[in-house]
Amino acid sequence: MNGRLQPGHVVVRRHRRLKTLGTVVRFDGKDESGASRAWIRWSHPTTLPNPSLEPVDDLDLVEDQEAPEARGDGTRAKS
Repeated sequence: MNGRLQPGHVVVRRHRRLKTLGTVVRFDGKDESGASRAWIRWSHPTTLPNPSLEPVDDLDLVEDQEAPEARGDGTRAKS
């Protein structure tokens, strides 16, 4: 498991052009290549599947840790 990500952390998919925010729900072992995986609940209502199982290496931690659900709009708060 990635030492810096924990359940409740807000993340974004590194490899996607549209950077949908999500919240780490729980960790789920490793894939066939040994990479750690986590279940992520995405803030965008049309993102499917939701939640989805993602490789931890494909996720970036969002520094502003206010959960997207708390704002209700799925966007990141401006700092």
